[in-house]
Amino acid sequence: MSVQRMTRRGVVLATVFGTQPLWRTTLRKMLDSECLGTVSVCSTLEDLAVVLESTPRPHLLVADPDGVPEFPSYLRELSEVYPTMTTIMVTEETDAERVDNLLAAGAVEVMTKHAEVEEIQSALRDAIGRRLAWARLTARELEILHLVALGGSNREVAATLWLSDQTVKFHLANVYRKLGVTSRAEAVERARAVGLLSPLSSALPLDDEVDTGGDAFAATAHA
Repeated sequence: MSVQRMTRRGVVLATVFGTQPLWRTTLRKMLDSECLGTVSVCSTLEDLAVVLESTPRPHLLVADPDGVPEFPSYLRELSEVYPTMTTIMVTEETDAERVDNLLAAGAVEVMTKHAEVEEIQSALRDAIGRRLAWARLTARELEILHLVALGGSNREVAATLWLSDQTVKFHLANVYRKLGVTSRAEAVERARAVGLLSPLSSALPLDDEVDTGGDAFAATAHA
């Protein structure tokens, strides 16, 4: 069984795995409430394999490994196939050795089900913030980033979106911070790496200071 749900906004391709219906639903609702993007829900390892294989670049896996003794070895295989995917475990397991096995297999965080649901959601939110800071890009920031990738200067982007130059600079500063970069070229490269932009989305050279020319940008932006 697997279903897909689309939240109001967001670009993260996330998957929830678990054999227990209650926890599967709980974890899905937690991710839905964060408005991250598409959330696929799987109840078997077979479904999980199918969903991940059909996802262009899976970003996040939140899994409940309880009741699946082979999960650590399976996770190790997943980590080799999807090295950039962030994997978070939510489990009843408290044995330190078994928790260490999950971490060694590729989990970046292991959270306990013995905490209150609100605590788990807060910990999940914090983990996503640390590991996937770019997931918090807003719709406006993504729009500006796309136009920057097309070669638009701040002035051209501002004119296209009916914003002030200063507003564009403000949004770009937030984009740099969330992507962990310091320049337009780095922002576009990082955005492509995590699947926010297509590899061919930049039609013109990127430069932080040079105006690329309004006519050329306008033709590309509205193509």
